[in-house]
Amino acid sequence: MATTYTWPVPRIPEQSAASRHRRFLPDQRPAADPSRIPDYAEFASMALRHGARWEITYRTGDAAPYRARHRAVEISLASDDLHALDCALAAFEPPPSARPYVLCRQAAA
Repeated sequence: MATTYTWPVPRIPEQSAASRHRRFLPDQRPAADPSRIPDYAEFASMALRHGARWEITYRTGDAAPYRARHRAVEISLASDDLHALDCALAAFEPPPSARPYVLCRQAAA
């Protein structure tokens, strides 16, 4: 005859409602921080690509929050669309500037 064994099963104590994890409900999300740059990864990538010539900033609350200022020439661009500003910066060539030594040689000749 076979002997059967019953193993004691440990009881899991009942947790109180305060110690249980609550499920995240969408209506309880904190409000978005207005000072954060939307789509920051693309903004940072664009700033790295054009950073040699342009200083790129973001201003919260403006109609055109994405701004770029040329580092050598007094030119500024602004846009409300990140991709449009990226295309403009890639296509923009600043006007050539005369170097002072070229003008001195032309005057001496």
